[in-house]
Amino acid sequence: MPSASDGVPEPFTRSTAREAGWQWHIPLQHRTGNGYVFCDAFVSEEAAVHALMGRLRAPPLADPKILRFVTGKRRKSWVRNCVAIGLSSGFLEPLESTSIHMIQHAITKLLSLFPTRACDPALAARFNANLDDVVTGARDFLIAHYKLTERDDTPFWRHCAAMPIPDSLAATMETFRTRGEALTKTNDLFKDVSWFAMLYGQGLVPSGHHPFADAMPRAELDANMAAIRDIVSHRVAALPTHEEFLARITAGAAS
Repeated sequence: MPSASDGVPEPFTRSTAREAGWQWHIPLQHRTGNGYVFCDAFVSEEAAVHALMGRLRAPPLADPKILRFVTGKRRKSWVRNCVAIGLSSGFLEPLESTSIHMIQHAITKLLSLFPTRACDPALAARFNANLDDVVTGARDFLIAHYKLTERDDTPFWRHCAAMPIPDSLAATMETFRTRGEALTKTNDLFKDVSWFAMLYGQGLVPSGHHPFADAMPRAELDANMAAIRDIVSHRVAALPTHEEFLARITAGAAS
């Protein structure tokens, strides 16, 4: 449900863990977007609506809408002369807003394999295998948010902490735990930096590191890290605030 703007807009979407899921807060120029993604096995629709409305930072601009979805994907997105793209192909919950990327990736892959009238089954098999990899990688990234939770104050979060996870995610987590790497694939939506931010941010601290680091003298390693921090700090200091950036865009559109 939308609500009125509630102050200087933040340059990010805020995702907040709640009793049976998570709540989003998306500041726009003219309003704020709000939503509560919840599991109805742990909370009723009425209770979820009440909780969301009670946490709005500003007056609502419309009544809440209940959207229901089932997560998953088709076994095959390309069959003979039909290709399923977007929601017709599958859906992952919106925690990382993967839908637009999935659409664009599928279109790009289809163009690279665009068939003749013969509809070569080998092209379809390659397309389907590629999409399976992309969806599986995104699925694992989403599940990790829940599996690694340190919350145990509600039945939902206790369930998430105890739930079984895919072997592929277990392998990724173990690799990160032992050497601080995610070892992502070429087509993965979420690369090493994203995995590091999420896994480390959720409290999974590596017990080891890549052996390449041991081949560099400590003084050189420290100097390289200091240089990276210096570059980042200088770049950030030169950037406008989010509010200033939006003002430039709107001024340009009006001229």
